[in-house]
Amino acid sequence: MYPGFFVRFLLPVFVFGAALPGFGQSTNPKERVEPSFVPVEDIAGLPRVLLLGDSISIGYTLPVREALKGKANVHRPPTNCSSTGNALNHLESWLGKGKWDVVHFNFGLHDAKLPPEGVRHAPPAVYEKNLRELVKRLHATGATLIWATTTPVPNGGIISPTRRFGSIDEYNAIARKVMEESGVAIDDLNAVITPHLATRLPNDVHYSSEGSAILAKAVVASVEAALAGRGAGTAAWKARNPSGELVRMAVPAPADPRYAHLSWNKVVRTPGGTIILACVAGTFHGNHGGGCPAVARSSDGGATFSDLRILREFGPGLDYTCCGNLALGIAEDGAIVLLAMAYTGDEANQIFGWRSEDEGLTWTPTDTGKLGPNRTGSVFGNVFPLKGEGLVVFGHYRVGSAPHAEGIWMAASKDHGRTWSEARRIAGVPAVEPVVIASQGKLIGFFRSTKKAVFDEPSAEGRQFVGVSIDQGQTWETTLSGLDAENPATARLAAPCAVENPGHPGELLVLTTERARGTGRNSRIWLWRGQADHLEWKRERVLLEFPPGGPDNPNTDLGYPWLLHEGGNRWSVYFYHGQSKGASAIWVTEVAL
Repeated sequence: MYPGFFVRFLLPVFVFGAALPGFGQSTNPKERVEPSFVPVEDIAGLPRVLLLGDSISIGYTLPVREALKGKANVHRPPTNCSSTGNALNHLESWLGKGKWDVVHFNFGLHDAKLPPEGVRHAPPAVYEKNLRELVKRLHATGATLIWATTTPVPNGGIISPTRRFGSIDEYNAIARKVMEESGVAIDDLNAVITPHLATRLPNDVHYSSEGSAILAKAVVASVEAALAGRGAGTAAWKARNPSGELVRMAVPAPADPRYAHLSWNKVVRTPGGTIILACVAGTFHGNHGGGCPAVARSSDGGATFSDLRILREFGPGLDYTCCGNLALGIAEDGAIVLLAMAYTGDEANQIFGWRSEDEGLTWTPTDTGKLGPNRTGSVFGNVFPLKGEGLVVFGHYRVGSAPHAEGIWMAASKDHGRTWSEARRIAGVPAVEPVVIASQGKLIGFFRSTKKAVFDEPSAEGRQFVGVSIDQGQTWETTLSGLDAENPATARLAAPCAVENPGHPGELLVLTTERARGTGRNSRIWLWRGQADHLEWKRERVLLEFPPGGPDNPNTDLGYPWLLHEGGNRWSVYFYHGQSKGASAIWVTEVAL
């Protein structure tokens, strides 16, 4: 640690608030300038990182700054940020006018501190209230937020008769609850440093340079992960939104290769405003890829998402080797309902389900016994209420299912997704991955055709069937539509996304993904418009364009866009993009439709 560190901790007014040029404070040459307080001159083009915290953070600021040299501009206020109450009073000046990419922050030691009179600086209830306000204000910056847990205090919190602390475990538990509910990433510095408490100064809360280096290493790792999540280092291969809107990672690929490939995403907003993102996390998506159904939640409008939660494990050696497609929606009682298919090649398949009644914090398995095993195959798209039926979901049959191995099925739940009926075949066409929506008294389904030649067409690979029901799904008429790749010889369609435009009832918005064939060609996600009354489709424009694959760009696995309405004509488009076997993230961008 730096000389006089203990004194600076005790006298924050005179030293931590000490004046630095450029910050409007005293420039008395007799005052020692803390090296971590020296202003940083930004290097153009690098992301900006802000560290907020007390004297523990001051200890790791310089090694963090050094480790991220050339990767990020690392700043901190020229002061001990002290408690949550102090932070609320000074946050605007600390944030300044610049844009921040990542904010790594901690407050806790000063909040838990007990003055001689025995009154906490911030009792637990006040601490929680202050944290929630801080998170709200920090989220407004648009930065990726990382919370650092508060490091331990020795001797049960009693350092001296006049230097005492409340339970750090209690304060960390409060903070963890707030951060998990707010979708803020957690850098558990308490857990990181606990095996290395020998590096703590005697009868003190501070650490030697060795201890600060250990903390710094963890901080650097969390910041680098956050920067990767914002797309840092991906500019050469990430998708481009022609409107100029930012394309960013919503959920980065997990560091664990076991779950690093994210795909088949679905997104929904709850009545309470929480955004739920469901996807498959594995080593790759496909047979034996070990994909597992996973969920993340955002309580700040999609600015940040919680870490992924794996709902069930699949993989080689388990009951099924991979999870494939998903269906997601909201039941009439407000619960979130998720269904996922699992399979082992063409040998076995089953549908699994879950419900969440608390904005995605906890999930309860549901009864899908009538959907398998080996009775359906795959589930896909929306889960939504339908008059007279309850909740409905759709999927496609797979080889290995009986009595059908091909076609589109529909199932219903009369109890908000807790139990599901047997599936009923609604279309015998060679198609998969149905997306069904309700509009103008009709059910309209979009079914991606397989490689078979159908309806006198020499090839309909990827081309969309459109199925229509005017009697609440009892009978269907299905035809091959004009929704196709711009040039079927050089691209094929992946699964579609379809919604009704809430501003124009009866107008349908359809997204199709064209995966390029061959080298040197760009994959694209297109917008189409149509009307529910006559189902004619107009190709409108490219919403996203992906760089060609090649030796320098293995990130060619992409698609499955899903629309989330943000109000007016603004929509968020969520999609996956990355390597076919390896890391793949869930991305998001905004579009005007």
